[in-house]
Amino acid sequence: MNSDVRKVQAASTRRGFTLVELLVVIVIIVILAALSFQGVTYARSMATRTRCMGQLRNWGAAMGGYAADHAGLLEWEPWPSIGTDPLQYSPFISYWTADSDDRSGFTTQLEQRNCPAIKYDKTKGNSPVTYATIQPIGISKIGITARASGSTSAYSLSKIRNPARFMLMIESIPPPDSKSGYSISVAADFTTRVKPLTVKGVDMRHNFAVNTLFADYSVRSMTWKDVSAGVNWWSTF
Repeated sequence: MNSDVRKVQAASTRRGFTLVELLVVIVIIVILAALSFQGVTYARSMATRTRCMGQLRNWGAAMGGYAADHAGLLEWEPWPSIGTDPLQYSPFISYWTADSDDRSGFTTQLEQRNCPAIKYDKTKGNSPVTYATIQPIGISKIGITARASGSTSAYSLSKIRNPARFMLMIESIPPPDSKSGYSISVAADFTTRVKPLTVKGVDMRHNFAVNTLFADYSVRSMTWKDVSAGVNWWSTF
């Protein structure tokens, strides 16, 4: 009899969760989900930055191979027009493929000139140009016709006094009046085409930093403070 009474009393004292308790549990779940999302986003960002740096190292290897085969000279050209004429190819394309006329090598160049953080539909045209070559001070652009005649915009690597701070290529956004990356040729270009990648906004790719290839073929991730500190000598021999 007493045991039956105790069971009835125990059952009568049972209760469900209160509204406050449920709200606390929900808040904890939301916080954990937010932290998990931030972690995944950061991991993806770091993976993309690593792939981007790898692509720039590939360009450095191609440029180094070109210089080794051309008496220490490095060709400077902005991104060429998109076409099937080999004269329009980058001077470094033969270091992506064994045959400079190989269409697959040209396709590789198109893919490698774009940061992997920028997605595009490969079935609807060429890749965007999100890396910019740096035009060294005192080096002039030459056209396709001049290149066909043997003219060159090459310069000697021996002219570079400090290769570790002489830029060859950097991440950028296209000029306002163009859909192509082209080159960075004046200090103001760094402000209009590189800085937006280092501040919070739609153009930011790698957590307030940009990747840069230097003349010693190293690749570094730089904040805008790093870049702006050297705009007067990044492209000066």
